[in-house]
Amino acid sequence: TALINPNFLNQFTSAVVFLKEESFKKGIAELLPPTWAESPQFFVLSIFVGSVLFIKIVVSILKNNLSMQDVVNSFLVITFFYLGKSSLRFIFIFAIVSGPIMVKNIIGIIELLNLNKKFRDGRLSHYALSLATLAIVIWIGFYSYLAIEKMWVFRRTYQHFGFGFRYDVVPEKALRFMDNNNIYGKVLNQFEWGQYITWRDFPKRQASIDGRGSVSEELFTIHISGIKRSQPLFLPKLYEKYGFESILIKVPTWKENRQSFILSDDWAIVYWDELAMLFLRRGGPYDHIIKHKEYKFNEVKTRLGETW
Repeated sequence: TALINPNFLNQFTSAVVFLKEESFKKGIAELLPPTWAESPQFFVLSIFVGSVLFIKIVVSILKNNLSMQDVVNSFLVITFFYLGKSSLRFIFIFAIVSGPIMVKNIIGIIELLNLNKKFRDGRLSHYALSLATLAIVIWIGFYSYLAIEKMWVFRRTYQHFGFGFRYDVVPEKALRFMDNNNIYGKVLNQFEWGQYITWRDFPKRQASIDGRGSVSEELFTIHISGIKRSQPLFLPKLYEKYGFESILIKVPTWKENRQSFILSDDWAIVYWDELAMLFLRRGGPYDHIIKHKEYKFNEVKTRLGETW
């Protein structure tokens, strides 16, 4: 039944396909490959895991004790190392997969070299396993503390632990405005809002792009370079090709963008809150809404003063 869907096999292969597209890698930071300057922990972990794996295989061969499990573990580590090396997004998967294998290999090396008998009556494996367990507990506790105290990467408001749904990071108010005024159909949306719009409103409202990135390179480039900055050159062409009547974006944070988008004659601002701005196309099916809801120039200028 998994194959009975509009995308057929694409749902299983799309991630690999997108990782081969240089435009996606350049546009999404976490799809870039790790470097020593930015992600030294990946290379340190890789060297350590690779060294332990190499020693385990060599010792197993010398002791004539190489098993199929050693071969499987080797391929697992190599596969997920390559995945982590290809993209920052997958480093944590490499760590999750290689961690248990590394601990098991260390214990295997100790047993193959009979280090148990040479150290405190054969308890070295027990100590190694206990030390590894303690390290994992400390690691989990450390990251939990960072999350609770909102430190490091957890200082980002949208990455806090908790229950419920964070409506303050999605354009829920703007979408309710669109519902109340019967604004449906295709919408040119902010990249990171696409999945929420699809989850909330499909099929009555269709997002132009979401986190899966399954769009043309042209449209993806526009989203990454910034809808606001690209508007004078690209929006007319995008409208002709995709036929959207509304644009839902974040409130701009760059002063240089306001002249290129806010003052455009082709699109009218009809909704504005602390997070989102909604534009409707002039001369389209929503002219009656523009007539009653549009922000005039003086109103926009005043609110821009609050924003910048």
